[in-house]
Amino acid sequence: MAQVANTEWILQYVEPAAILILLIRLTWQSLTNKYRYFTGYLAVSLLQAVIPVIFDLPLDSNAYGWFYFLTEPIIWLAYSLVVLE
Repeated sequence: MAQVANTEWILQYVEPAAILILLIRLTWQSLTNKYRYFTGYLAVSLLQAVIPVIFDLPLDSNAYGWFYFLTEPIIWLAYSLVVLE
């Protein structure tokens, strides 16, 4: 069980870093105007990954559960917009 907790902890920092790298690369290659909805999805996804880390929300807390359930519909909308793009 400790190994799973360590993996979750590592991925909690790797995911936002990977999204940020992708956003920087899209900006660097001037693709943000062409893929606006995808860029928006990445920005929202980055916020959803970073805010729990900033506010130190444990993944097994009620506060994180509420945060997840309130922000996940925004991610669904972003998914839809990316598919339509």
